[in-house]
Amino acid sequence: MRSSVPPYVSLQFVRLGVLNQNGHCKVFDEDANDYTRSKCVSVVFLQKVKTAKRIYATIIHAKTNCDGYKKERITFPSMKMQSTLLEKFYEECDVSTAYIPYMEVHGTGRRVGDPEELNSIDQIFTKNRANPLKIGSIKSNIRHTEAVNGICSIVIVRNKKPRN
Repeated sequence: MRSSVPPYVSLQFVRLGVLNQNGHCKVFDEDANDYTRSKCVSVVFLQKVKTAKRIYATIIHAKTNCDGYKKERITFPSMKMQSTLLEKFYEECDVSTAYIPYMEVHGTGRRVGDPEELNSIDQIFTKNRANPLKIGSIKSNIRHTEAVNGICSIVIVRNKKPRN
């Protein structure tokens, strides 16, 4: 049987220096050593409210960015661009970041990426905050699913039971 993840793609990621050798994604860990690729099928069924028989969640806004080529390499994230994206997103939604109790974040276990992401979240979400902001990344459980990564994050957040 032929693999749906050709080995040459993984080889290119190894050459980029973003894959670890032990098969784990140590998200937000001081022992982080890059990420592991995985495969996944995940589906979010979108319907208009007026035709839906039941509603499990509502997507009120979506936004993305790609900060492109940088001197540090294309795979190096930008805290400034992530902070800008988060700030604009919540302004456009007219939602105070102080009221967000939990965030499912990108966190891959890369030493360069996770601190940039955490610092951008800290910069935007800790202003005027009375309660701690809980964060998590599904990648610590299922690894980095690349193309369906965002959908996996949506599915896991929907299925989390709130804890006190």
